[in-house]
Amino acid sequence: MRQSAAAARRGLRFAIATALVGAGVTQLAPAASAAPAGVERVGYECQATNPIINSTLEGHYQFYVTAETDLPDSVQAGATVPATDTTLSLILSRDLVDHLYTKMEVRRVRGTSRSDVVLQAVAPGGEVLETRNEPVSGLQADWVQIRTGAELTIPAAGTVAAIDVPSTAENGLIYVQMPKTFFLDSVMDPPVLGSVSEAELKCVRQSDNAAARVIGTIPIGAGCTAVECPLPPAEDDGGGGGGGGGGTGDGEDPEVIEPVTPDEETAVDDDYAFDENGSGDDAAVASASAETKALPATGSSFGPLLGAALAVLVALRIGLAVRLRRTGR
Repeated sequence: MRQSAAAARRGLRFAIATALVGAGVTQLAPAASAAPAGVERVGYECQATNPIINSTLEGHYQFYVTAETDLPDSVQAGATVPATDTTLSLILSRDLVDHLYTKMEVRRVRGTSRSDVVLQAVAPGGEVLETRNEPVSGLQADWVQIRTGAELTIPAAGTVAAIDVPSTAENGLIYVQMPKTFFLDSVMDPPVLGSVSEAELKCVRQSDNAAARVIGTIPIGAGCTAVECPLPPAEDDGGGGGGGGGGTGDGEDPEVIEPVTPDEETAVDDDYAFDENGSGDDAAVASASAETKALPATGSSFGPLLGAALAVLVALRIGLAVRLRRTGR
């Protein structure tokens, strides 16, 4: 009897599971395994947005960022990549460290960072299924002492929230990438110039090749190789340039417009001349006035006013000619 009850319970559980799968309702399980991924010493050029700090830095300095995280071995289409812990280490070059210590008299630094992780899902053949910029939350670092003569590493830990995998392809590859631009909110002690203790720095990645972008990849389904699912070209996220010109973006020089030679100017006396001896006729004068060309529309009232003034002048001259003819002068 006990065996029959146990068998019945097993059969019931199997029936429920079968019904759920048949109805398309599945419970997403955590990733079976994850592998470490990372990229080292990605070059960024950073500039302080505070003009006082920027002038005391005396130029743009090279920063390096090393990113480390664990990525699942694979995910299924329509599944969810679980929340992932990430460590971003900011490395200050030796020249910058020496400058901070000797010229700016800073002895320790700490701060936070505002950064995204770029994820691009690519299908076999190179079609980009989706591109997402996911924020890394909680990136902050405690006080780090400054010593001259060596690079300074400032580690910061953060988390990337859970991410849904596109359901539009059974197989593919997700590229997890470094951002083009991120911001540092640093605190310096002692304050620079005795008053400025906080500074925001805007950092722009210096290279767009795969070695400077890709932290790691996550296969979708059976996955695909980097040849079958190639890394898309880098996209500008809008934060790196700032104040650039309005170019065409196609890499070609704009069309050269040759200067136009203006038509020969016509003397006013020729257009509106009349016979001072009284031999001219009114029709010729009226014809000359009718040939006056309209001024181009410029959105200004100056054009219509000038045209009206010319019309009045012509009318006065016609009236004067008629009067002279009648008086016999």
